[in-house]
Amino acid sequence: MESVVLYTFVGLALIVATCWHYIRQKKLREAWSAWANSNGWSYHPEKNKRRAKTYSFLNRLNQGHSRYLYHRIEGEHSGRKAEAFTFHYAVGHGKHRSDHFFGVVLIKLEQDFPEIRIHPENFFHKVGGLVGIKDLDLDSIEFSKTFRILSKDKKFAFDFCNTGMMEFLLQKKTTALELERDTLAIFRKGHLEPNRMKSALRLLDGIRNHMPQYLFQE
Repeated sequence: MESVVLYTFVGLALIVATCWHYIRQKKLREAWSAWANSNGWSYHPEKNKRRAKTYSFLNRLNQGHSRYLYHRIEGEHSGRKAEAFTFHYAVGHGKHRSDHFFGVVLIKLEQDFPEIRIHPENFFHKVGGLVGIKDLDLDSIEFSKTFRILSKDKKFAFDFCNTGMMEFLLQKKTTALELERDTLAIFRKGHLEPNRMKSALRLLDGIRNHMPQYLFQE
């Protein structure tokens, strides 16, 4: 009798979880569609493994397995191509598997740049791909204590993390960013929500505007 009750309870819990997930995804599709329409962007709700591979050069989007993105929007912002989506990857297998989701908002810059990663301590799980990349200590003790700065190009890292940039990012201590090639991306824990887009795009604008102009002339 107890086993029957237990199985019934588990079955009901699964049904409730499935319904909740369906309703949440439906609301998200509606919200993203409305945001894209009002801002002149396009919206692609489906899971997309191929598109995820497009950004596999970004360290944060090249870890784990079963990688895909969804709720993807793309358009133009401040005269630049921009894109945003929720990214998924898994670690482990079977009962040891864990699934991870985070939001990504990115813009395309005018030219390619060396790789640099800046994020708060303990923001990301420790993953591979750090070979040859050192955690740099900059002139600002507060900035170095607040963020990890990873780059193979020390000169570029110091140029990028100029005084204005450090002061700007210290006002936004949860910022996690990665720049490689012409792609400047920021990351948010959990699923990306439409109501976070405005602040995310403002943050990207601020980062781009604090990059020294001479970097775009080299």
